[in-house]
Amino acid sequence: MTKNDRVPPAHVVKLSLVEAAIWRNGTPEKAYYSVTLKRYYAVERDGHTAWKGTTSFGRDDLLVASKALNEAHSWLIQNSGKQEPVRTIEESETSDLEGNA
Repeated sequence: MTKNDRVPPAHVVKLSLVEAAIWRNGTPEKAYYSVTLKRYYAVERDGHTAWKGTTSFGRDDLLVASKALNEAHSWLIQNSGKQEPVRTIEESETSDLEGNA
C-alpha cells in the first residue's frame, strides 16, 4: 500500500470542531478498531482561512470531546459484532507461544 492508497476511517463522529475517527485494523476475518480524536481550529493568514487539526483540547472542548467519544463507543458496540475478550500482554504472549493466537 502506498501513501496515496490511504484507507478512510470506518466511521467519523463530528461534533462542533471535534472529530472522532474510528479506524478498522486487523484481517478480513478478525477486525480491531481504534479511535483518534482531533480538534480543528482556524488560522488566518493573508486574508485566507486555513483549518488545522490538533490533539490538544482546552477546558471548553472537553465535554464535546467526551460526547464524540461516547458516540464513537456506541458505533463500535453496534457495528463491530461481538466484543473480543481483552487479553493481557502475558496472556497474548503465552497464547502466541502455544500457537493459539
